[in-house]
Formats: sequence, structure tokens, C-alpha cells
Amino acid sequence: MVRQLPPPRKKDGPDLKSVLEAVLAAVTAAAEGQELDEDAVMDAVSELEVVAEAARRTEEPGMLEKANKAVRSFGRIAAGVTALTAKATELRDAVAGWFGG
Repeated sequence: MVRQLPPPRKKDGPDLKSVLEAVLAAVTAAAEGQELDEDAVMDAVSELEVVAEAARRTEEPGMLEKANKAVRSFGRIAAGVTALTAKATELRDAVAGWFGG
């Protein structure tokens, strides 16, 4: 899903695709470091896929809310893993910028 994201909508807009790729890499690193269990990794990846799907369909009603809900869920999954909590903040900011807010 992440690979299918278009380039930023605005010239100076956030590159949500790059942010999502960095977050996925951080999730992988946390899993390899055993900071997240397998279920948490699967849940985190699922939430990131929801964000990517919503970002691809910005014109449809409710996509910003869907993306924000997924970001909040990812934040709960990432809680306690320092590298992921920082990435959750980056993701939240990128989603807000992507949707123009």
C-alpha cells in the first residue's frame, strides 16, 4: 500500500510515503530488537496500511478521520518504544500536512 502512494500533493507538502517507509523500518527494527511482539507488529503494520489507503483516497469523505484514527491506534501500539513514539509524532504531522491541515 505504501508504495502506491502518489508524490506529495503540494510542492512543499509532506512526503507521507517517505514517512510511512521510515515508520515501517522502525517497526521492523523494534520487532527484531524484541521491543514489539508479533501481534503488535502485525497491528502496527495494519494501521500504517490504513493510513496509506486513506492517503490514496483523500477526496472521499471520512478519509482524514480514518487516517487520524489509525495514527492514534499506532501511537497506542508504539507506546513504550521510544523510537516508535517519535515516529508516531512524525506520522501524525505528515498526515495532517497531507490532508491540508
